Amino acid sequence: MKEPEDFARSIGASAVPAGGGDRFSGHAVLGLPFLSGHVLALRRVEASSIGMAYTSVWQRDPDGRWTFHQNVPPDQSCPRHFGAAITENTTEPIRIDWGDGRRSQVTVGAPGEIVWDVRLAATPATRIMNAAASIMPSGWWEKDLVLSAMEMAAPSILGTGEMNLTGRTPNGHAFMRIPRLIWRIAEIMR
Repeated sequence: MKEPEDFARSIGASAVPAGGGDRFSGHAVLGLPFLSGHVLALRRVEASSIGMAYTSVWQRDPDGRWTFHQNVPPDQSCPRHFGAAITENTTEPIRIDWGDGRRSQVTVGAPGEIVWDVRLAATPATRIMNAAASIMPSGWWEKDLVLSAMEMAAPSILGTGEMNLTGRTPNGHAFMRIPRLIWRIAEIMR
């Protein structure tokens, strides 16, 4: 199986997924809560039907206020779909540097100035989920029953909180996430 860095780099060669509406291909950290009450999330979109590739870091403070940092204009990135829930938007340089196949550092430039280091790991549960995903027929990924089963299984099998693979964004757009490979966050270095 590919290492997270190899997977992240291979997505760059992917085309925009077929279908209607806004479509994206990339990788993400769906949401990582901290003891301080803050939450960070990452979206790296390598291919998009609405514009160029981009990176977005989502930051929620303990009071529930969201700030979205992205390296392209908001109308070409995540705020296009989540703007109704965002308190602040910034556009600034964002880098993802891989230290090895499983460690990455995300750096948001000023004014956001975030440095976020994580190490990903394969676990028995992620290996099973990834093996099942690799043999699943392509058409199954868009079946509500399959995605609903994955949503229900994630908390107990992967130890995540609630995971929504389908639903509506705060701006009312319907969404569907199709996780092809997953890893668990094993360590946060900063």
